[in-house]
Amino acid sequence: MIIVKIPFYEGGDVSPEGADAVADQAEGFALNESGLTPRIFQGNISLKGQDVDGLCSSVADAVARQPFGDRLCLVGGDHSVTYAGFKAFAAKNSGAGIVVLSSFPGCEAGGDSAVHRSFVKRILREGIVSADRVVLFGLREWTGDEKQFIESSKVRSFSMRQIEMNSLSDVADGLTELLNSWQSIYLSVGIDVADPSCAPGVDDTSPGGLSARQLLYLVQRLRLMRNLKMIDVIGVDAGKDINCMTSRLAAKIIVELS
Repeated sequence: MIIVKIPFYEGGDVSPEGADAVADQAEGFALNESGLTPRIFQGNISLKGQDVDGLCSSVADAVARQPFGDRLCLVGGDHSVTYAGFKAFAAKNSGAGIVVLSSFPGCEAGGDSAVHRSFVKRILREGIVSADRVVLFGLREWTGDEKQFIESSKVRSFSMRQIEMNSLSDVADGLTELLNSWQSIYLSVGIDVADPSCAPGVDDTSPGGLSARQLLYLVQRLRLMRNLKMIDVIGVDAGKDINCMTSRLAAKIIVELS
């Protein structure tokens, strides 16, 4: 696993130390829960600009340099990083699909909407990916327009209500069966998919999310997917964190995926 820290927040009002905090915490794990020594290396990225275009260009360079056989993990920022990361990944991997773990669907209207809040709609509208290769998981905050867009676009989504009603293990079985048919997988973990009780250090807290144990169970299942090629873990706001709970959970997710 190669960690590339990208402390880019589109709004600019979130503590930029989140990426550093997560990367530092990842160094503190001797073993993952499978009893394996995490194989994690840190890479660097220089942003070519403080806007989304500069972010996309910089991330594209990092993806182009990704060593064969190593998973690349972008750490930090918000879902504008996901947009840039998946755009570069899809250009390099035909037939790629994306799994997004997040409390919100990222399907707000494009145009004036922040990329962070509209990243899923943008990758669909721009033809970067087709709707049958997008999965949204852990949803519990959305607008009526977003719900309508998801339904009309036929994007697969799993709300927290659905997950709770059908059991996480059964939902994970169906998810992994679907993902087996994809050529390559990009996984985006917005740390706000976790409940604020275990991840308080996020920009917008939303009650009713996955427990830390549920989230780790899911990523441990996804780690076994041979076609999982690239990851991002985003959304840690170090300024709002409590006792490093959020950065530690984000780091553990990376360790379990390494």
